[in-house]
Amino acid sequence: MEHPKNYRELIQRFSTEDACFEYLAAIRWPDGFVCPRCEGKTFWKSSQRQWICQTCRTKARVLAGTLLQDTKLPLNLWFQMIWWFVGPKNGASALALMQNFGIGSYRTSWKLLRKLRSCTVLPLRQPLSGDVEVDEAFLGGKNNKEIIAVAAEKRGRATGRIRLQHIKSREGAEIQKFITATIAPGARIISDRHKSYPAIVKQGYLHDPQKKPYSWEEVDGDDDRLLPRVHRAVSLLKRWYYGTYQGRIDKLTLQSYLDEFVFRFNRRTSGSRGRLFHSMAEAAVHSKPKPH
Repeated sequence: MEHPKNYRELIQRFSTEDACFEYLAAIRWPDGFVCPRCEGKTFWKSSQRQWICQTCRTKARVLAGTLLQDTKLPLNLWFQMIWWFVGPKNGASALALMQNFGIGSYRTSWKLLRKLRSCTVLPLRQPLSGDVEVDEAFLGGKNNKEIIAVAAEKRGRATGRIRLQHIKSREGAEIQKFITATIAPGARIISDRHKSYPAIVKQGYLHDPQKKPYSWEEVDGDDDRLLPRVHRAVSLLKRWYYGTYQGRIDKLTLQSYLDEFVFRFNRRTSGSRGRLFHSMAEAAVHSKPKPH
């Protein structure tokens, strides 16, 4: 499916609501319309933008059961907000969204941005594989410190994809739950020698515990040469956390911000903004409604 290549093409192609509906319909039914009741493939369209099955007369709406269900905003505005969201590498703020698109209040802008962040978790994304470094990090100040589980693929000397998860503690059950949810069985888990990791072998993973060489023992805390890809990801996360949001993120919504960071980090080398736009549009179609 062809996606817009630049902002000018986005505006020209999706200047009408009908064009937006056709685009989302092609995402929802990539092989053509299929009736949800009788699986018929012949249909006609009503003036209310409904796809009506010619066999059983079932009415199907493109936006039903998606993130955009019952939205009061025009779809072309949603498309423009998605295009804007995937652009800045340092993240998107509710204030910038409100100012750029004329949203009436900061509260509404924050809710819209939260919906956009939910699209950064793609429904068909693949788990990490191969050699994967895993560790934990602390995010926040003395009074609001949270624990983040971090996994980073090893791709030669480079860093591959990452995953971040807000966890309650460093206990073995929490760590193992994170690993099984984000990393494919059979992968080699590279970690420090914390007691939470050895039991992961029973879950079908290989385990390679690392230890700092004796010449590093005087270093206070972890050394960057131990699990370097994890430390690089955490360093960028903290720079983004304090630089864009000044460290003021509520712990109840922290995971959505971590998902946004993972989305941006894993696509840092992508040269196609249109492809990122299409990925988020797909996620919006395949996501469940999230009422305010």
